[in-house]
Amino acid sequence: MSGMLNQRSVRGTGPRAGGDTALGTAVNDAETAGYAISQPAVLHVTQAFGAGVATAMAQYAASLPELKHEALVSARDEVVSSQIMDPFAQVTILDNLGQLARRYRRLESTSEVIHCHSSWAGVAVRTAERPSGARIVYSPHALAYSAKRWYEVRSWTRAIEWALRGRADAYGAVSSHEADQLKRLGIPGSKITIVRHFLPVPEQVEPRTPDSVVTVGRVCTQKNPAFFAEAAKRLAGTVGPDGRPLRFFWIGAGDEKYTRLLQESGVTVTGWMDRDALMRFIKERAVVLVHGAHYEAGAPLALLEAMSVGVPVVARRIPSVADISSIPLVEDARQAATAVQDLLATGGLDQLAEACRREVRERFSLAAQRSALAELYRLSTR
Repeated sequence: MSGMLNQRSVRGTGPRAGGDTALGTAVNDAETAGYAISQPAVLHVTQAFGAGVATAMAQYAASLPELKHEALVSARDEVVSSQIMDPFAQVTILDNLGQLARRYRRLESTSEVIHCHSSWAGVAVRTAERPSGARIVYSPHALAYSAKRWYEVRSWTRAIEWALRGRADAYGAVSSHEADQLKRLGIPGSKITIVRHFLPVPEQVEPRTPDSVVTVGRVCTQKNPAFFAEAAKRLAGTVGPDGRPLRFFWIGAGDEKYTRLLQESGVTVTGWMDRDALMRFIKERAVVLVHGAHYEAGAPLALLEAMSVGVPVVARRIPSVADISSIPLVEDARQAATAVQDLLATGGLDQLAEACRREVRERFSLAAQRSALAELYRLSTR
């Protein structure tokens, strides 16, 4: 793309039309996919290229392979696998938000769509001069003021979102909850499209001998490490399906204070894994995934990925997770521990695993995501 003189640039392989990709199954070319498109370009911009945001961006690019996708990002400290890069023609990686904002303002963009992901990239793109003819799309992936615990500290970010509400042509919400948040900022519903995650569901679940209670994410206040630590202490000594006491793993890294809390509660903090290693660990080791975050923009990808491969999930009741009908929702760590113990005692794990797979298959499909992205980008459809 003109003007993309990169500090560090990675060229992806692009999706293999009609074949399998790391993020699911790619679709065929535009003639067979139902979209009349003359190779428009989409530039994805984020300051949070890691974990769920990076996966969502790559998934969007893989879902519409008939478009040319490029990315301008600043990286976080998570491991980002080469497979995340594959759907993009090019990924330019910078060190921080300041570099990202300066580089974006210097770009001579020819992209028809500029899609900014996460709050601060949303600010950088929406306060810059609009490239001629470009459609500006903003996906918050969890608005910065969403955590009630942080509300007073971060209330000024709501004022920023309100002030910039007219500076994008369209908004991509990852859930009905996030769509409602955007509407409360005064953004018309006609500008908001819900783009749910897409998760491929294997035809069969591989035999496994799990031994652990697992969670995934950055070790930070939002993800509520104290919840998982308390659940682990309450479950200590509980016997798993293999006849041995359960083990406890937090897959991720982050705040040192919370990391110590987890470790003192009997939880192994693994550090970041690439996606293949993460999914292999969950499939082989997880008796159940326990999700206890204070807030999420939508159903977390790690939660849905676990559900898709037949790993049961127990989750803290928050608005973005409450509409997942197949999983037990709990109010606190005590209830989470009790739910896990009940599933083990009653033999309900297999039934819950199948219910999880069924819900992902029915509600988080490739066809639904493609249709939503086409609406968001205003592609012409036949």
